[in-house]
Amino acid sequence: MSPRPVPVDSYDQVWKRKGAFFDAGIIQAGTRIDLAARLVGQGERLLDVGCGNGALGRMVAGRFRLVAGVEFSSVGAEAARNGGICVIQADLNGPPLPVKEGSIDALTCLDVIEHVLDPRALIGEIARVLRPGGIAIVTAPNIQFWKHIWSIVRGRFPRTSTDPEGWDGGHLHYFTFRDLEGLAEAVGLEVIHRQGIINARRYGLKNRFLQAILGERFVREFRTFGILLIMRRPCA
Repeated sequence: MSPRPVPVDSYDQVWKRKGAFFDAGIIQAGTRIDLAARLVGQGERLLDVGCGNGALGRMVAGRFRLVAGVEFSSVGAEAARNGGICVIQADLNGPPLPVKEGSIDALTCLDVIEHVLDPRALIGEIARVLRPGGIAIVTAPNIQFWKHIWSIVRGRFPRTSTDPEGWDGGHLHYFTFRDLEGLAEAVGLEVIHRQGIINARRYGLKNRFLQAILGERFVREFRTFGILLIMRRPCA
């Protein structure tokens, strides 16, 4: 028996309770939206999958001719539209994305993949809608972060979300860098950039020290809260 999709009303209630928090004006440096906005570049069409209230889209609107989003929650979608984002309301657990194949220059999907029922299907859709040479920035919590490993050693499954909504913020799946890279490679996407998301200033000095001793990969995979990958659809 396959699991039931989460009712849209549940997401709407979350957005009603917390909508004011998700505001582009309070996005801090080093967080996933800030990093994605700086890395996404420019082009003709940007699609933000799971766009929420459109904060990312508003930050990069001047760099793309069209900025669009896909959002499940009607409350989040309305907030994004009010911010000037073209929004398609759609269930990411449902049919294919309502977007033409090969039509998107750049795509962002920020801490969404851990919430959907089938991450493989979502990554497949990301690959489908990208044009040849187009890029996607995908982020997710890093289950390999050292505090999460220590939590398991102590006998408790780690919490990868600071969101109090639901169980572990509604996360259904857990990823390491290699897990997410494997999903991308399975649908023909090239991983061209790997970066850890720290979200804490105090880790900066410690990480630089450890990187000098143990290497960049160790710090990226064990000392960062989040995963950020840039994937590219190869040119034919």
